[in-house]
Amino acid sequence: MANILSQAEVDALLRNFQEEEETFAPARGGAADALSPTEAAEPRVARFDFRRPNRISKEQLRFLHTLHSTYAFGYAGVLSGYLRTLVEISVGAVEQYSYGEWIKGLRDSTSLFPFGMPPLDGSGVIEMEPRMVLGFVDRLLGGRGDVGEEERELTHLETTVVSRVVEDGLKMLGEAWSEVARFQPALQGHERQPHLLRLLADTEPVIVVALEARLKARRGRITICYPFVPLERGLANVTGGSTTRPLERASAPQDAAWLHAGLAQAHVPLSVRLGQGAITIGEFVRLRRGDVVRLRAALDDPVVVEVAGRPKFLARPGRAERKLAVEVLGRLGEQTGGRHDG
Repeated sequence: MANILSQAEVDALLRNFQEEEETFAPARGGAADALSPTEAAEPRVARFDFRRPNRISKEQLRFLHTLHSTYAFGYAGVLSGYLRTLVEISVGAVEQYSYGEWIKGLRDSTSLFPFGMPPLDGSGVIEMEPRMVLGFVDRLLGGRGDVGEEERELTHLETTVVSRVVEDGLKMLGEAWSEVARFQPALQGHERQPHLLRLLADTEPVIVVALEARLKARRGRITICYPFVPLERGLANVTGGSTTRPLERASAPQDAAWLHAGLAQAHVPLSVRLGQGAITIGEFVRLRRGDVVRLRAALDDPVVVEVAGRPKFLARPGRAERKLAVEVLGRLGEQTGGRHDG
């Protein structure tokens, strides 16, 4: 026979149920005060900024961190050679911003090196702390690299010197990116005031990579800002910290015909070699107009037709109307007819 609850037991169950509802109900003073420790540790509501949506996955961020760690190690070696002292570079944060947000976060005066990304569209920027740049210049010009707290504009000579170092870094940056997107960064100049650098729209998403350079006891910041849209397709191929294919122009069935038609219109130099001979230096010095040089060929021997400096055909010399011409006998080793006017 089934157990029947007494009225006292029913009232106890109802009171327990009411207490549980009050425990999990949000209090007026704040939702977090009414949550259990487990609920508070795992919030059900996540923040989302519609002005800056997260378009880069965690896998892509890890890949970018690894990519720039490899780049930082190689570039540190290049800087060590230039500056004749040990330089260490490490990767800090890899984050996504809007271009306007990143620009507003920079100091009013800094060292900016914009670069293009051919054949991809868009431009990126490398930002360096001014004191670190002055220290680099001082070392490159024979000094000790101790500039104290000095901050000033670079002279034309100093800009030329440090641009060479930046260009070498950009070359290595293109090599580091080759697994994802094939482009070659090209330095576009030097700027000090961020608000004058209008490379992208303020709302354009960008990838910002922060590097820390250590030279002796001094530390400096190097920040690389990339436009996200040109790299989006390549980063979409990143899976599990690796890439499936590099970013490049997709081939189409008509590409072969298009390439063949384009090559057919290309011009190549064509020359005819009548024969060869050998003379001494003394005979060469005494050569005068009207002298005859004997060749190692008979009059009825075919001549060699060279295309772009390479022997390709055998031919018979002659004339076509008032122009010199050769009658093509065939490729080297063949005997077929044809004519080429020269």
